[in-house]
This record gives sequence, structure tokens and C-alpha cells, in this order.
Amino acid sequence: MAATWQRDYLKYQKQFLGILVLYRERSDIKAFIEILLSIFTIIIFFLFAIRPTARTIAQLIQENKGKEETISIMEQKIKNLTAASDLYQKEKDRIQILATSIPDNPDPSSYQRQFEGILNKDNLSPISESFGPTQILGVSTKPDQSLENGALGFPVSLNITGNYDQLFSYLSDIENMRRPLFPTSIGFSSDIIKSTNGTKQIVLTINGLAIYFEGIKK
Repeated sequence: MAATWQRDYLKYQKQFLGILVLYRERSDIKAFIEILLSIFTIIIFFLFAIRPTARTIAQLIQENKGKEETISIMEQKIKNLTAASDLYQKEKDRIQILATSIPDNPDPSSYQRQFEGILNKDNLSPISESFGPTQILGVSTKPDQSLENGALGFPVSLNITGNYDQLFSYLSDIENMRRPLFPTSIGFSSDIIKSTNGTKQIVLTINGLAIYFEGIKK
């Protein structure tokens, strides 16, 4: 086995020395080998240096594109929020009027005070009045009713005494209220009542709904 190894060693040694002699003596073989070595060096350099670097650069470019898209989306959202804020500031007064006209809670006591103000203005006296399920004066009414588009309405019932001019003025004032009353029935009593001072009084009966939207439940 040792002899075989030595023979192989001597054979390859002679071949290598022969190639080395040719490399030194022939310029064309020398140039060819140098080209092969240069190509091999470039391939090794590409595999172990340029390729990972190129992959890293490609990943960075992709990440930058993603960040640019995110920045573009955020800028658009900022523009939309700015436009919404400008629109809100422009329509703020109208929004407040709308919030007063159609509030997000029934607030019957506040609504009742508005009617009392109109009664005092027109110098009228209520026989009975009811706002929502809460008893204010007279007979209580039924609970709030569900309406279209998610709206709710609590019932309002009024019985007022006065002369024709006073009652028509009262109806006109109700019609011009910021928070409207949607009447379901309006009627005048055929019975004429005499007041303490001897003037003839009639009874105005109004039934209707005060509309509101429930606030968002958190």
C-alpha cells in the first residue's frame, strides 16, 4: 500500500511540475491560467461578499418602499383629519344647534322648562302636562317610543286653557322652538270655561313626541 501511495505521489508530482514548467515557459498558458484564476476569484467574491450585500440592499429597498407607502398613508390621514377639523370648525355653530334640536338624551325636565317659558310669555295656565314617563303634572304617559333610523321619542301631553289669541300665539311659539315637538294630535275643546275674572277660556290639547337619539354606549 505504501508503494502505491508513493507511485501516485510521484505521478502527480511530475504532472504538477510539468504544468509549472509550461506555465513559466509559455505565455499563452500563463495568461489562460491567470484568467481562470481571476474568474474563480470573482465567483468566490460574488458568492461570499457581493451576493449577501446585494440581498441586503434589495431588502433595504423593499423596506424603504414599505415605509414610503406607510408615510404616504399617514400623510393622507393627516390631510383628512385636517379637512375634517376645518369642516367641524366651520360648521361648529350648526352642529351645536343640531345637538340642541335633536339631543342624544331625552332630558324631559329641560324640555318642560322651555314650555313653561312659553306659557309665561303667553300668560297661559296648564291644566295638565306630562313629559315622558316621568310625571310632571297631571296623568303620566306611556314610555318612550322607537322610531325610524334609530331615533327615539318620549311622549308629551299638554292641556292648556286660554283665549283664542293666546292659544294661537302659544302654538306659533311651539312651532318655532329650537327643539321641535312632533304633534300626533292637536285639538280645541268645545266646552268653554269661564275664568275667575269672568273671561271665556277654551282648552287646547296637544299630544306629540320629542325626538332624541341615544348617546353612544361605551
